[in-house]
Amino acid sequence: MQILSCSGTLGTCCSDGGLVVLLDITRRVLNIIQLIVPLILIIGATIGLTKLVINPEEKNGQKKVINSFIAAVVVFMIPTIVNAMLGIMPNSFSLKACWDQAKHKAEIARTSKARYINPYGDIKTTSILPKPEEYDDSERKTSSSGGSTWTGGTVTGEQIVAYAMQFKGMGYRLGCHWNGELPYQNASCIGFIVGLYKHFGIKVPCTEDTDMYLKDPSKFTVVTNGPHRPGDIVIFDGHYAMLTGNGNEIIHSTSTDGIIVSSNYLKSGQSVLGIVHVNVVQ
Repeated sequence: MQILSCSGTLGTCCSDGGLVVLLDITRRVLNIIQLIVPLILIIGATIGLTKLVINPEEKNGQKKVINSFIAAVVVFMIPTIVNAMLGIMPNSFSLKACWDQAKHKAEIARTSKARYINPYGDIKTTSILPKPEEYDDSERKTSSSGGSTWTGGTVTGEQIVAYAMQFKGMGYRLGCHWNGELPYQNASCIGFIVGLYKHFGIKVPCTEDTDMYLKDPSKFTVVTNGPHRPGDIVIFDGHYAMLTGNGNEIIHSTSTDGIIVSSNYLKSGQSVLGIVHVNVVQ
């Protein structure tokens, strides 16, 4: 079992898929226990309290009720205690590193086929143009280059990065929940990237299958060794980021600090699998 060096900057510390899955299952089991067991104990304590009211002279009745309530509180706090204990461990500690990232990687896998559902349903929209029929869209050329869906062809990486920069300091959430529009909805590293491109009408996959980025020349051009451009996607082992165009600087969503700008992706301590350019972006 090999654990890559932990990168606090990227918020990605574990590359052992089997351990990640095991810890993710453990985390979910603890969450279930946190809800179900205290409920059962409270129901038992309530029944015992009722019996105690009916028969105040019942021996050990009060003690059983108190013990049940205490046990319910302790069980409910178990996940919090585990998280607190692991939280004080150094990032270099393998179990802590993988625990922090278990839910992150598993969620990307679970949401690889997720699709965006319009929360506004069938609400009718009206054009912001006073006379839409007079709008000249002759310069908007439909492009499906690289499987990316976008009508335009003139968006630049600088525009995408400029849009991304306004979200610095915003929060992190597992999965691809953000559709690219305001208000921002917390998203994971890949969810943030997907949302940024979606804002400009470009569809990139929300997946942990890096081959969909690195081995599909119809959609992406691998530029790992350069030249790099703003908006290019840096693919780490278990993490995604976007080059800003300022040297090796990246903007990305991290599990620890939310959306941040890091000065040099090469110093993250995390393995870089490749850098790709989205073909429809200038």
